[in-house]
Amino acid sequence: MVARALESGVAIETVLLDLLAPTAQRLGQMWVDDELTFTDVTVGLCTLQNLLRSVTSGEAADPRALFDGRILLSATPGEQHTFGVLMLETMFRRAGWDTVGLPLTDTDEICAMVGRRDFSVVGFSLSRESALEDLAGLIAQVRRASRNSSVVVMVGGRVFNDEPSLVRRVGADITAQDGKGALVASHSAVCSRMQTH
Repeated sequence: MVARALESGVAIETVLLDLLAPTAQRLGQMWVDDELTFTDVTVGLCTLQNLLRSVTSGEAADPRALFDGRILLSATPGEQHTFGVLMLETMFRRAGWDTVGLPLTDTDEICAMVGRRDFSVVGFSLSRESALEDLAGLIAQVRRASRNSSVVVMVGGRVFNDEPSLVRRVGADITAQDGKGALVASHSAVCSRMQTH
């Protein structure tokens, strides 16, 4: 199905946003509704990740969309849901961003990375409301460790899609419902910060 769509001229972004992302969301909902086991969901998401890699391997950035920004993307430490992070990494890379993805990592590695490299945006994914305080602590640590004193912190995932007001509670700057929104919000926030500095 994916190969046929791409062969017929459907844009990769359309495949990512309109096919792969909803499939991942449906897998998650089926797990919540006890229609699938954790193992079933894991196998399904691994299949989607392999499909994502095969669809985007060797893809260069669209030269019309180049943007001189650097973004670090990670699931909140302790999260098992990384497919969204991998999709965002692909979308930002294709839009011309210098991307670093750390889907499964810890706080120390994230803080070390933002201390070594100057990131425009640091983005975190979260699916569990019970980890909001952990994420707030991580964001505070990232801001202290960052080489970029005006780093933009973006958060996303089910928790923020369900309740966007939680963005401020964790100390983040922006959120978005999907990959396109994340690109627009990040670009806008970085440009806004550049104008004020």
